[in-house]
Amino acid sequence: MTKRQNNKRTMFESVLSLIETNNTSASSFPGITESVGTFRDLMQEIHNKTVVVQQVAVGKAIAKQEAREALIALLVPVQAGLFAYARKQGDGGLKAKVGTQPSRFRGMRATVLGSAAEGILKLAKENAENLAIHGVTAETLASFEGTVEAFTQAIGEREASVAARVAGRAGLRDLFAEIEAVLGQEVDRYLEFIRQNDPDFYASYFEARVVKNMGIRHKETLSLVAEQSSPKAA
Repeated sequence: MTKRQNNKRTMFESVLSLIETNNTSASSFPGITESVGTFRDLMQEIHNKTVVVQQVAVGKAIAKQEAREALIALLVPVQAGLFAYARKQGDGGLKAKVGTQPSRFRGMRATVLGSAAEGILKLAKENAENLAIHGVTAETLASFEGTVEAFTQAIGEREASVAARVAGRAGLRDLFAEIEAVLGQEVDRYLEFIRQNDPDFYASYFEARVVKNMGIRHKETLSLVAEQSSPKAA
């Protein structure tokens, strides 16, 4: 959710809370009751969608970090075994390929780290029969291959979660636009029928309809219905 959407959501919540505590006036005739019900339902949809998007993002980030740590935990010793073997054999080409400082792995981007790990895995498989005496057993190599696959999958899932968040934000824009339309084209107008009978509620309602942003109050241009209902405005 963007900062602008958060600001608008706070305004929406203030308006809904005010309506709930002034139920008599806010449900004085069927039209406004129906519009308020629609507003309430849309607010619940925003809440539900926000929770889902946040849970997906946090869950994927944790899974990716765990996969990263598991990968590095095996990548470093396998690389060390390859380097020791290359040094013993006087294989300068292999030494150059596996000479990355272990500390650099933690600073690599996920895709770069994945490529580096796949390269080390390929070299380890090619020299597997000579690595056991350097600490890289068949079991170690099998475990390393599993962590490489798990990390590659975690990267893919992370990218998928990014796409899901983008789609989620698009859905939120639509919901914000719907609420703007319900408030601007229905509830705001219905309040004119309540103005004389409950002037305090009327004044409080339109005070609550002010969007507050970093201490600056930006009043909704309630008469410009088209602007309120535009998805870009959310």
